[in-house]
Amino acid sequence: MKLKNITAFLLIALALYNVCATGASATIAPQTTGDCDLDDRVTVKDATMIQKYLVKSTSFTPLQEYASEVDGDNKVTIKDATMIQKKCAEIIEDFNVDSVFWTDAHANGFYADYNSGKATTGTPVTFTALVDGNGEPFRYEFFINEEKVTEISEENCFTHTFTETGTYRIGVKYYNRFDYVDYGHIYDYKVVEAISTSNLAVKAFYHHNNHTVLHEYVYDTEFTATAMGGSGNYEYRFLLNSKVVQDYSDKNTFLLEKFEDMGTYTLTVYIRDTKTNEIVSEIMTIEVLEPLPG
Repeated sequence: MKLKNITAFLLIALALYNVCATGASATIAPQTTGDCDLDDRVTVKDATMIQKYLVKSTSFTPLQEYASEVDGDNKVTIKDATMIQKKCAEIIEDFNVDSVFWTDAHANGFYADYNSGKATTGTPVTFTALVDGNGEPFRYEFFINEEKVTEISEENCFTHTFTETGTYRIGVKYYNRFDYVDYGHIYDYKVVEAISTSNLAVKAFYHHNNHTVLHEYVYDTEFTATAMGGSGNYEYRFLLNSKVVQDYSDKNTFLLEKFEDMGTYTLTVYIRDTKTNEIVSEIMTIEVLEPLPG
């Protein structure tokens, strides 16, 4: 039985960000529904702005449009202006939608279907970006070595065939409907000369939640392993801190419901060729840290 062991280190840094309604130190503040002029309050002036917008005497940003949609029909009409007037006159207490909304969106994963050092010249590599947050639809823009390789679109992945060996920096910009921007990077992505895939090898081993997140939100982290070479018939086994959490099966994913404590976790995948009994493995080390003080 042949065993190969390659170690990949990934970090989940668990950072706590502050959410404040006002103040220069606020990271992300909620927006007030109905506040079309963005002065942090709802007044008759907001209803007037909607009326001007509808007759095209003023323009709205996507944020202002969303703030204007108070009756819940997802479009800006005279009904929204009327509802704001009624609320200001205390004829109604609430709008038909939540009183505040959030505009932030955050990178929540960026990975390739080949691990760094496994991608070869002439082989298409697909990079996938994930985002969490508010303001759908989300849009994506991809870069290689700071050079844009795709236009902004709702397509969250792109495929690239490298023609030269080397180390590349792969980047993505995430946008939501409010043009809030976050970034993701794969640093030092190595492309090597084409190699024989006759022997079994780990193609990729990654998880889908590899961006800075709040500790209390680290739930349902899915780990994925893929293989190449050999007979093409594979089984996968996952160990968490040396304990078997999913025995050999054709299922190449493992779902970890939550991290119980802070500290270092080691996840190992064994991939077995069911015809030759050859086995390869790869280790992922995940450091779960205390949230930063607020």
